Amino acid sequence: MADPSNGRGALAAGGLAAILASTCCLGPLVLITLGFSGAWIGNLTALEPYRPIFIGVALVALFFAWRRIFRPARACAPDDACAVPQV
Repeated sequence: MADPSNGRGALAAGGLAAILASTCCLGPLVLITLGFSGAWIGNLTALEPYRPIFIGVALVALFFAWRRIFRPARACAPDDACAVPQV
């Protein structure tokens, strides 16, 4: 069974928000790389007004992923499974 507290969800959300925050610059770059050209590429700024929101979501999600991954380890109680030494 997968460990639900490993922070992958928050890390994935942060990565997705970071990609969405860069779509105003990344979209035209990809189109130019694929061979599309023209002055109309400079007008591909539909998501530009939402860029600060995407950046904020990315920062919050990456903070929660960092906190989930690098949190301090819990102390092992006497009756927990981690108290039993491995053979």
